[in-house]
Amino acid sequence: MIREFDVEEDLKSYLQTVSTGVVQFFHYEGKKIPLLPFSTRIDDNLEKSLREDFKSFDGCIGYCYREIMKKKLPKELAGVKENTNFKKNLKENILANVSILTKCEDNQKDKLKSIIESVFFRDDNLVKYGKEAQLYMFWNFKEAGLKNIAEFILQIFFDSELKALVKDTEDQKKHVFHSLMDRALPKLDDILPSSNKKEVPYYVLDASVVEKFKKDFKFLHNDKGSFLIESEKLFKFYYFFYVSRAALTFNEFFLSKDHHLYFTLESESVSESRRTNESGWKILESRISKFFSHAITLDLINYIPLIAENKNMGYLELSDFFDNSTKEQQSELVAHALSISETYLKYAPKDVDWLLFDEYFSLKLNGIHLKNEFQILIYKLYNQIDYQFEKSGRKSKRNNYGKWFTGFCKEYILKNRGRNGYTLNLSNETLIFVTKLCVNGQQKMRLKDLWVEFNNRGIYFDDSTQQAIIEIYDKINLIEKKSDSGDAQYIRPIL
Repeated sequence: MIREFDVEEDLKSYLQTVSTGVVQFFHYEGKKIPLLPFSTRIDDNLEKSLREDFKSFDGCIGYCYREIMKKKLPKELAGVKENTNFKKNLKENILANVSILTKCEDNQKDKLKSIIESVFFRDDNLVKYGKEAQLYMFWNFKEAGLKNIAEFILQIFFDSELKALVKDTEDQKKHVFHSLMDRALPKLDDILPSSNKKEVPYYVLDASVVEKFKKDFKFLHNDKGSFLIESEKLFKFYYFFYVSRAALTFNEFFLSKDHHLYFTLESESVSESRRTNESGWKILESRISKFFSHAITLDLINYIPLIAENKNMGYLELSDFFDNSTKEQQSELVAHALSISETYLKYAPKDVDWLLFDEYFSLKLNGIHLKNEFQILIYKLYNQIDYQFEKSGRKSKRNNYGKWFTGFCKEYILKNRGRNGYTLNLSNETLIFVTKLCVNGQQKMRLKDLWVEFNNRGIYFDDSTQQAIIEIYDKINLIEKKSDSGDAQYIRPIL
């Protein structure tokens, strides 16, 4: 027996009455199964304002660590208005506290404050001199979208074990100035337990990426000094790795298919024939623009009662769930997926020529393998949603959703190659850092095994880039050769 499913009631948050009195479907970021931390609220000016924060990621780190420690910045320091100059306020507050905490002649206090300012600040930015300082990292531009990204990273990557490592306050010998700075830091407020209903946590799209982050976090955390310097590199790399993997897997729908993204080095010249041009950013960029359509599709399908009663599911899980269901349950899933598709079309925006959709969808079906009616209906719903974006003035809204990630990529891992456009690019600094993660403390690693470890982190190189990397390793004495033939080459650990 097919259980009752009042589609219009369950999806009422998507349906609104417009000024003409007509009920219409409105497209929102998913609430049933949150997948990504993005929104459609971004324009060129905002994207430009976010550049420094995409580069540094310090604000995300500070937010995550404060949340883990259940602390928050005091209002008088962070300000209640958007873009209060937090960093300048923090600096002035610390220097004032240094003056209060030290006993010396007035003329000596000015010299001390000057020393503190030159050692512990870069302009108005607090240097990450120790673990406590990380709690005070803040955004250059205070924007809700950045907080969403930080909350996403916290929920996806940090389990109780990693949170315990962050909370670890094991005493270490400190320089007298470090101890003074710790005392001069303004007191943080406690985060009180909220009585509000807990929001649905982000759905983990790829547990294997999360496990790799956990391993690399623990490896880096063993070297406290190095971790302070390199933590933002780890956050940025895994944020890119996770979201780029999501972009690739979304577009495969119900198939588990491995895509190879090819990277070049910053110092390389890249010809038009290089693999990185066609098998790099071009593949990724075209899929990022579809994020919003996928997010809405999966959100709607997860309202189906039989699915909602179990757990949130992505495309692959939906496919497995259907295969393992009884015939009666499969009939129910198909009926409810059809009901959602029909309801969407009933209330879809009327500024789209839907008479051409059937032909459009027929062409789409020719390019994909779908093995049952349930998959076909989900794929149809996705195409209905994406079609109305493509064929209306709302296309920019769909693309804006992906801009939160493309904007980050431009600041972090892309290089403009002129007529060849953007390519995925590793700076020397990023190359050495990811190499360190790949070697992961081993005494030495075969070069061929190193390439595999790069692949395991979503990074592929063609022969030209591999040779360029070997030359860099050789210059900084990381290559150890066991024979003149070059067949047995090892990479040394990076300290």
